[in-house]
Amino acid sequence: MIKKALYTFLSALVIIVVVFSIVLSSCKKMMSPPDVQTVEKKFFQCYDDIQVIVEYLAESQYGSIYICNDSGMMSVGTYKMEITDPSVLAALKRLVDENYSVINKCGNTIHFQQWTRFTDAGCGIAYSINHKDAPEIEYLIELTPLSTEGWYYYVDDYNEWRD
Repeated sequence: MIKKALYTFLSALVIIVVVFSIVLSSCKKMMSPPDVQTVEKKFFQCYDDIQVIVEYLAESQYGSIYICNDSGMMSVGTYKMEITDPSVLAALKRLVDENYSVINKCGNTIHFQQWTRFTDAGCGIAYSINHKDAPEIEYLIELTPLSTEGWYYYVDDYNEWRD
């Protein structure tokens, strides 16, 4: 009887440890940015829509533009402006559906955030408009060229950057 109880206890303990390990592994994976290959694969899947947005933002007269959803609004400094081009709106909606949560133009850089951890870290793709200078992103900790000229994989993390 004691042997059976001991086996039952040990079996339950093993199951708990395995389940805990799986949950911990899943949490760690969710908290880590996707790798370059994963981000580049998504980039190629969404390339046409990304190009529509890049052309729209690159041709804009504004040096700083921030888009954080598919509402059709963009922030230009302290002002909100409406995006009226239907092809840009359609591309924007598809990109948001593909988890590109933030699109930002700042100077020579346009970046598309694909992953974020709370508000302190993110990763995605960045484009250098002039193809000469590397993209500049706040709190940048990693910048890797992609196979397409002018495009980069980036990771930003305020906590790691400040250390």
